[in-house]
Amino acid sequence: LPLYFDVVRELKKRYHNMQFVLPLAPNLKEDDFLYLRMLKKIGVKVLKARATEALMASDFALIASGTATLQAALIGVPMVVVYRLFPLTYLIGRMIVNVRYISLVNILSQKEVVKELIQWDATRDNILRELEKIIKDESIRRFMLEQFSKIRKSYEGKSPSVRVAEIVGELAGWHKQV
Repeated sequence: LPLYFDVVRELKKRYHNMQFVLPLAPNLKEDDFLYLRMLKKIGVKVLKARATEALMASDFALIASGTATLQAALIGVPMVVVYRLFPLTYLIGRMIVNVRYISLVNILSQKEVVKELIQWDATRDNILRELEKIIKDESIRRFMLEQFSKIRKSYEGKSPSVRVAEIVGELAGWHKQV
């Protein structure tokens, strides 16, 4: 939240009419987070247990990696993915897991569709730079939306869990037996 606060504060300076929403998990209390209270004070609307509504109302998003990236892609919201952990946790994780991408969008696409700013790359200036690209460059937005459409089409007529299992199998090199 401190990083998001810095990003929103700077975007508000650059784009006076821009509105911001922050979905909050239903089990969290707004008053438990100092930076959440600070975000509200600068005009961020908090939507508790309404992540889908927040995404549907958005022109772009800043999202922590996870299922929210897939949800945003399926809705059609261009995004930047940010992922930061406690430094020691991150370093241990890097020793154990070696992956090319962390966002489900990029994993499913098997290429970089959305920018991932991980750990030390997840800075205010880097986030602002990538969000500015989405805001100002129609070709970047169009590319993301085209790739999101391909992801959506891969789910057509299938249960999402079956399609994800198929994609994982394809990535792992398993082949369907005929």
